[in-house]
Amino acid sequence: EALQRLSSGFFLPISPTLQRLLPHGGVIEVFANDRPLQILTHCNPLINNPDNSGVAGMDSLLWAQKLVGFELAQRTFHAVAGKQLFICYGTLLGYIRRDDDIEHDDCIEVCFLADSNGWDAAFGEFTDVVECLRTHGERIVIDSGIRFHWHLDGGRALDVFMGWMEGDNLNMHNAGGVLPRDRLLPLQPRCIKGLDVLVPNDPEALLQFIYGERWRILDPSSFEWRPSPEVAARMQLYADAVVEAKHRERRFDWLRYYEHSQRIMAPSSFAASVATELAEPCWIVDMGCGDGRDSFFFASLGHWVLGLDAAGSVIESSRAFVHHSQRDRIAFQEADLSTPGVLAAALRDHAEQAPSGARVVVYGRFFFHAIGDDDEAVILESLAALPSGARCYCEFRTTKDANLAKRFVDVDTFVERAGEMGKLDCLYRMQGQGMAKCGDEDPLVARLHLRRRISHDAVEHIAPDGICDG
Repeated sequence: EALQRLSSGFFLPISPTLQRLLPHGGVIEVFANDRPLQILTHCNPLINNPDNSGVAGMDSLLWAQKLVGFELAQRTFHAVAGKQLFICYGTLLGYIRRDDDIEHDDCIEVCFLADSNGWDAAFGEFTDVVECLRTHGERIVIDSGIRFHWHLDGGRALDVFMGWMEGDNLNMHNAGGVLPRDRLLPLQPRCIKGLDVLVPNDPEALLQFIYGERWRILDPSSFEWRPSPEVAARMQLYADAVVEAKHRERRFDWLRYYEHSQRIMAPSSFAASVATELAEPCWIVDMGCGDGRDSFFFASLGHWVLGLDAAGSVIESSRAFVHHSQRDRIAFQEADLSTPGVLAAALRDHAEQAPSGARVVVYGRFFFHAIGDDDEAVILESLAALPSGARCYCEFRTTKDANLAKRFVDVDTFVERAGEMGKLDCLYRMQGQGMAKCGDEDPLVARLHLRRRISHDAVEHIAPDGICDG
């Protein structure tokens, strides 16, 4: 859109070397935000390459570029994580079968072998490796309990897998069975396209282990890779382990955030608006309380507050910050609310904090967009155990927000899930901008007022839904 607003247009150079690699008669199209831009002058949008002289070298050129990323990454990986990466799966398959990349492979695939024997210890190594790389500033996205994506500079990426031994049994993504350790180690240096990489000690044995006897077949229509049902079922268990890995990743993100941020004592605008609706002292449970800015605010107004957060060091810091005059009013506890039963246990452990009969209020600012769908389901189901008439106030980024770098919540879907899983009725909701501004950022957020469903014969009046799209 910014380019389209430029009255002078823009110039997109395409080098003769790149044109030589493109098929004759191809058409150049330029898109911005999924819309094609009109090519006006000084450009021939048709590729003139009648002999297709360079097309055959395209795959080799692209693979060489990907291997440059691997060469840099393996040095970083060894220095930071203390382990070595070797090429595997499709990357190794292409190299051994035809000394080149396999067809339509847009990412280089590498693996490291865990030092530990057995799944539990190996998974601990996997999460430690991820945290080490992230601490070093690398961009890591966990895909499963045995694989993550490593986004490198320049748009390159690595798929990093973990293998581990259980006796003579090797376990890898979609592969498992007897393969002695000496078939993998020691890793052997090879030169591919002028770059030094590491390959398994017996690469043919590993490829047969992964793909079966037909791994040398080049015809894509004849070659199929289907792991056995037993291996597939076992791999699903390892994939499910990503839940815990992502929990650790999320705690690490928030710890790093609060380590580099100053404590803010002024309440958020959302907390100030919620406070106006609480006529009498309530027992407020602040989910994802962070540094406790809103927890301290509610306590200062005479409410009893329990702040919950998975970031342990932040909780300890908030506890130390509590003034002696507030200790009867506010408490903080480390709690991963995405674990079933944790919220109920926290409420039970602190049941004597507030006097009997105090209204329970669950408060979550910028909480639900910071968790996954599965975590959301666990928490909503936990809220179903709240006493009848308990209130829930939450604020989160919505899918209408233009900044799509984080998880966002669809308001209608959330309200529906809250009703089904949490037995929560929506009394009021609104969404718009201007409600959660921070510096130059003005996200589009939703604010919801929910109530734990009450019986039809309850005397408390239920107000009609209020819906306002700001």
